[in-house]
Amino acid sequence: MFSQLSIVGRSAGLAFLAALTAVACATGTEHPPVPHPDEPEPPPTSAGPPPAPPEPALPPGRHPVVVHDCDYSGGYEVTEKRNHIPGATIDVHAIEVYEARGSGVVGPYSEEAADVFVHNTARPQVLVLTAEGGPTVWRVHADDGVRIPMVVLGSGDSRVEGVPHGIEVVTERNWASVTDPALAALAERSATSETDCYSASVFSVRPELNG
Repeated sequence: MFSQLSIVGRSAGLAFLAALTAVACATGTEHPPVPHPDEPEPPPTSAGPPPAPPEPALPPGRHPVVVHDCDYSGGYEVTEKRNHIPGATIDVHAIEVYEARGSGVVGPYSEEAADVFVHNTARPQVLVLTAEGGPTVWRVHADDGVRIPMVVLGSGDSRVEGVPHGIEVVTERNWASVTDPALAALAERSATSETDCYSASVFSVRPELNG
């Protein structure tokens, strides 16, 4: 009698466990598969750089380049230097930041965007654009009649948009080796203007200044 009850109890227990297993399978309560440690992480998502902002009004001033959005609240300031080049027929404007402000990419490979509005039509304008902090797209917006024969990128992670097809886009390292001797000679000459701010992204090259 006792052994019969024991057998009945064991049978009921096995049936109960089988029922629980069936319910778990039906309701999907199993643990999800664990990813393999060698599987690559998904790439960062990208919406592209933010759209170009409208150019702010040019403030009064004598320096050829305006920095519209230097991060003064972060304790930074604009540094300006203007060099008088007797007999110069080409202007060279060197603009440098550590980082441009704003990004359209989420992840470790974000690309910043900086915008340069060029108004000077008196002489050809060479732009030397440097962003030390990481990948940056420099977007150039030139008025009708502006001549930009060359853009020099001061860092290898940068690229340029908005310049006419076929103009020279070089790095500082190979600037002196360009085929046009007049442009190559500029590599050994002081820039017409030097402008930098640690963090900024909107710049203007003023129309011709007298004096």
